Amino acid sequence: MNARPPKYASVVLEREDHVATVSLNRPEKLNAMNRILIAELIDALRFANRDPDIHAIALRGMGRAFCAGDDLDELKAQDFTEAALEASLADLQHVTRQLMLQGKPTICAVQGWAVGGAFSWVLNCDVALWGEGAVGFLPEMRHGLFASGAATFLLPARAGHGWALDVMTSSRKLDAREMMEKSLIARVVPDRDLDNALAEDAKRLAAFPPAAMRAYKNALIAPIRGAIEQALEIELQECRRVILALRARGDV
Repeated sequence: MNARPPKYASVVLEREDHVATVSLNRPEKLNAMNRILIAELIDALRFANRDPDIHAIALRGMGRAFCAGDDLDELKAQDFTEAALEASLADLQHVTRQLMLQGKPTICAVQGWAVGGAFSWVLNCDVALWGEGAVGFLPEMRHGLFASGAATFLLPARAGHGWALDVMTSSRKLDAREMMEKSLIARVVPDRDLDNALAEDAKRLAAFPPAAMRAYKNALIAPIRGAIEQALEIELQECRRVILALRARGDV
């Protein structure tokens, strides 16, 4: 018998019909990321990727938002050593590796907000469902920070260099229409139907022969795997550099 899914403080992991559903569970903070949430998310995704009985992984957020990006209040309150900062940033990049590079199909459902690193998770998933009222954006430039989750490669690769540069430097908000126009999401779903659509689509993905699905995903990722890893490393170093610079000025 397979191991029972772990229990977490900021993430809920459920397993049913060969699907692992990972739910971000800080609704009072719009599921904003902190160190605990990221660590638990990585652990939940690793559990799902290692369990042979799980054939597909679904990612969602509880409450009014998918994820509102970094918890800036906690970021400002923490006194990281350089080593701890680098470890924290590396953990953030590991989420992308778990979503993109492990061979199992991943699907997400986005309601409310998908901000910063969480917007990158939408790009990381094989299938993204977008609520009619959902909005996504990359605010890092506004705060003097840097993008993560291989967004610096994935966004221009899918939507074009000029458009991606505008989105990343202007921090402008993207609605369902523009996300569909740029082929960044699979389909738009009425907000009230998102949970049902996520469950149905995840079950459909899980119904395919697992070995065949893994082979397809690995084949599709193979030509860009090196570029993804390169983007993740560059982003990590740039995030580290700008945060240390902001801290030296007393801004973080």
